[in-house]
Formats: sequence, C-alpha cells, structure tokens
Amino acid sequence: MTIHATSIDLLAGRRKDSNATLRMLNEDLIPPAVKLLNDTTLPIQMPIFPDDVIPNNQRKLADVRTRIGTLLEYQFATAVNETLPMAVTKAGIGLTHVVANQFPDLAFRSQAGELGIRLEMKAVQAIAEEKAANFDALIKDIYKDKDFVVTFTWEWEKAADRDMIYPHIHQFYVMDAYQLALLRDTYWLDTPPRKHPGSGRQGFDLRFAINASGGVFNQEEGNLGKLMRIFDPSKEDMLSKDLLEGETLRTYYRFKGETRRLGMSKIFREVIAECTYADESIINSGMPMTWLITDGEHRLALLGDEKMPREKDVRHVMEELKAANIIAMNKDFSWNAYVAGTKGKADSGKKPAPAAAWAKEKWHSITTRRPL
Repeated sequence: MTIHATSIDLLAGRRKDSNATLRMLNEDLIPPAVKLLNDTTLPIQMPIFPDDVIPNNQRKLADVRTRIGTLLEYQFATAVNETLPMAVTKAGIGLTHVVANQFPDLAFRSQAGELGIRLEMKAVQAIAEEKAANFDALIKDIYKDKDFVVTFTWEWEKAADRDMIYPHIHQFYVMDAYQLALLRDTYWLDTPPRKHPGSGRQGFDLRFAINASGGVFNQEEGNLGKLMRIFDPSKEDMLSKDLLEGETLRTYYRFKGETRRLGMSKIFREVIAECTYADESIINSGMPMTWLITDGEHRLALLGDEKMPREKDVRHVMEELKAANIIAMNKDFSWNAYVAGTKGKADSGKKPAPAAAWAKEKWHSITTRRPL
C-alpha cells in the first residue's frame, strides 16, 4: 500500500477533501484490513461451531446481528492499525475507538491527540429480512469532509479446513457522512408518515428527529436512516447537482443493489441445497433474478425481484423456462409458489425456510426416483 504525504494529511484531518479521502479509504486503507479480517482474524476470532446455537427467534437473531456488528467494528479497527503503512505509524497516527456510545464509532488521532477523519461503522447481513442498521446522526453533529460511513455486507461462510462457519465480509462501501445525511433528510422530510400529521410537521429539533400525529409531536420511533431506505431515485429531482453527481449517491445505489442480490443468491442456494441431484443455471443474476434447477427434463425455477413478481409475469417465466414449479420472492424474502397447469398460488409465506421445504417436497415428487 502506498501512502503519500497528502494521504497522511487527510488521515490527520489537516486537509479536507472528501473525494480524495474516499479514494484513499477505498483503494489504500480498507482493502488490506478487510483481507486480513477475512483470511485470518474472523475465522479464528469469530467462529461458530456445530455446538454453538444461533437462535431462530427474530428478536434474538437481531441481537446476534448487533453483536456481530460490534465485533466487526472492533476487529476492523485492530486490522487497520496492523496494516497501516510505516509512514503513517511513524507520523504517530492510529485508528482509535470513540468511547462515548454515540456518533461516530472510530477516529484517527495522532499521539498528541490531533483529531483526524472519523468513521461510523455499519454491518448488514445480506439475508436479513429487515436490514436494521441505522444512520441517524444529525447533520449538526457531522464534520463536513471529515466524517465517513463504512458499511460491511457480510454472510456466514463455511471454513475450508474445519467444521465451522464464520462471518465473511463480502463487500465494503464508504460514503461521505455529510452527503449521506443530506440524502436521508431529503427523502425523509418528503415522505411523512401515512397517518395524517394534522397541524404538526415532520422535522428535526436539536437532539433528534420528530414526527407528528394528529398535531401532536413525538420523537421519531427509530426508522430514520434505515440503511436500505435512506434514499429513493424518485426524489432525485430534489437533490443539488453536487449530491446528484457525487460519489456517495452512486455508492449508495451500488450498496443497495449488491446487498439485495447477495441476499437473494444466498437464499436461492439454500433452496437448491434441498433439491438433490440438481443442476443449476443462472439465467439472470440482476434484478429480476432468475435461476433454474434441472434434472433431465424436470425443472424448478426461482424468481426474485424488489417487489413481489406479478402472477402473470411468473407464469410467463414458467412457460419460457418450461418449469413445472416456481418460487417467486421479493426483496424481503416473502414468497409465492406456483405449479404449472393450476390456477392461483400453490403456497406462500413470509420466511425463506418454508420456501426451501416446499421446493424440496415438489422436487422429489417430480424427479426420477433415486436414493436420497
């Protein structure tokens, strides 16, 4: 990794340049740290063995994901310090934890205490139905051109040499915190609650976001800044030219798209795992995502999209692929199942596990009888 004097000035906060800092973080600083985490640290420090139980209860599962996020933040800070170039360490600069439980999580500081750029860490499991990570820091608390949001998309990975799984970081995304907050506030202020606010208005006070219902103000309930719902392209006409053409908006769109595709692919693989002797074909890896499972003439299709695919579109895919059965899913992994030659849905659900069970039952009822 090559770090120049200008990069040291960026880390130390002496030079404020958001685009230059984003390039440095994306190209020089974060990749070696993430590689160290995936190759060495996470398999050793955060393993899940067969006798470890991951709860299925949604609330407890959310607690597990929160803990994974906290541990990833800690391990990331350690990995960054271990992979910092000699020029940075000689300058006495390191990544420190912000002890106060508030924005941000990490900050670069010199040994003399000089404050550099700051990082807010977020971790999102791709298959989580509700990706609950929030970015709710108020603009008044964000240092323009010095604060950045680093988001990890992770999933459980099987170890190659041991009977265990560990959290693997599939991708990282770095966004300017000030620009991301502007995107969030633009969208949130223009999408008030469905319940009529009466004479009240949605907005911000000095401490937190506020909602109104029937003219009565209340503290926002915790939905502000949900990472997957921070901004929508329908509001692009409300953005300034700088925001519209900025790197953060492009990165945010890429984060949403890639995270949803990764989650859908993971779920599809779990379905395929239930269908023995199956060959898989990826017809379309984007959205709508289309996979086909075959065993000779027997075919089962998987279709995923942002919104639940309409039945007529699902039937069209079935006919095109000559599939006897199909499962259609939306971005939250709710699903509908259809059987060729019948009307309406054959089954449906809101969790992916029953979809895999339905696919297994149908698959083994239509494929050639073989020992399981």
